[in-house]
Amino acid sequence: MNPTQSAFQALQSGTYAGTSGELRPWSYYDEITLATGQTNVNIFENAQKTISQSNTEGRSISQGSHYAFDAVKAFYVPAAAKTQANYISIASFLSSARLIMEIDNKPNSFEFKLIEIFGENFPMVITGAVAGDQVTSRSLIPGSRPLFGLIVLAALTGYRVRIESSVAAPAAVNGDRLLIHFVGAKKSLN
Repeated sequence: MNPTQSAFQALQSGTYAGTSGELRPWSYYDEITLATGQTNVNIFENAQKTISQSNTEGRSISQGSHYAFDAVKAFYVPAAAKTQANYISIASFLSSARLIMEIDNKPNSFEFKLIEIFGENFPMVITGAVAGDQVTSRSLIPGSRPLFGLIVLAALTGYRVRIESSVAAPAAVNGDRLLIHFVGAKKSLN
């Protein structure tokens, strides 16, 4: 077979690898709305959300597929414009809040502070002539963090994802949304 023909055949095969199924880039995502006073919240488990809010499969991967991911992406969506004091308060909350995942009830497959996901993308102190006179309006604050290794969720594997904070969520976060994505590849065997 000539090289041009084999390259053409590879293009025609798409994401299928013979009979071993389809492998494609994928992201499991879930959205929560933050509320004043929250300290702990479970995510990736509410089947009552719309597809724009979540594509979770109810805390387990469906039969006939598995999912592997190696990064977490997050988007912080403020409900309204924030002042400097608001962002300081939110950053303090995100610094104490931890994103934790358990697979099949084994403790802490990963755990890290939410602020680590946002890093330098999160608005920090803006100085002005008078403290608190700056208003920052950002419709979406993105962030991402690689994991220390590949996490594979096999078919029917149970998992639990939660956010825990030692500090109650401040009034500044009330109504803001937090979207969490597990970024990787899903393989369907059917």
